[in-house]
Amino acid sequence: MATIIHDPSKLTDAMLDDRLAILHRGDYRAYFKAMFGPDKQRLVDSWAIANDDLAAIAAPVLMIHGRNDAPCPAEETTLKLAARISQADVLLLGNCSHSPSFEYPDKVGAAVGAFFAAHSTRRTAAS
Repeated sequence: MATIIHDPSKLTDAMLDDRLAILHRGDYRAYFKAMFGPDKQRLVDSWAIANDDLAAIAAPVLMIHGRNDAPCPAEETTLKLAARISQADVLLLGNCSHSPSFEYPDKVGAAVGAFFAAHSTRRTAAS
């Protein structure tokens, strides 16, 4: 868990119990097991989105990522995707790892709220 939380002091036993319950529940258990199974490359390849498909996204997109995300560095994931989506905005949170909404719920909530408010206003004005 240390790789998905920047500040381990934020981890509680309840949070760990909840995480384990999710990982071992129904369909997610099989998915999670396959993700870390012997053929990881096949699963990673299934996540790929063609550059043309990314470029075709016309809707505004908000991507939120932890600057200290060791399992999935922003430079290798979010920032590369955002570069291919014309209306992508990226919020890169410092002192944050793989779990931005857990580590900084207020910042993430405020960013998502502002994003939806800005785009629902724009849509209403265009209607």
